[in-house]
Amino acid sequence: MLSKLDPDALGILFRNLLENAIRHGISDGLVEAGLKPDGTLCVANDGPVLSSDAMDRLMLRFERDPGKVGGSGLGLSIIKAIADRTGMKLTVISPKVPGDAGVEIQVQLPLDYSADPEGRYP
Repeated sequence: MLSKLDPDALGILFRNLLENAIRHGISDGLVEAGLKPDGTLCVANDGPVLSSDAMDRLMLRFERDPGKVGGSGLGLSIIKAIADRTGMKLTVISPKVPGDAGVEIQVQLPLDYSADPEGRYP
């Protein structure tokens, strides 16, 4: 299954997701990344739980976690811009598991089902 997303845009999106997960997770915490069969790209960390207000605010340009030093506050806004311009669904889940800690960001990649020469996908 192939994605209709430009490879450079996909690289920027994935790099920003990983950098944010590492930068904003707890020290020596786990960062997980995966791609589900339905094309959902997931990146999660063991960082602090975010409120829904904080999740929305951090998607804005130049917004940064007040407790962290460094960064320009553009990482998540770039991810959101790529998602918005390509029609991808962007979901932020915190805590990543109820009753736990962490943040998971899911991006539904635009898939090209017609690219399968064997016709396995609708």
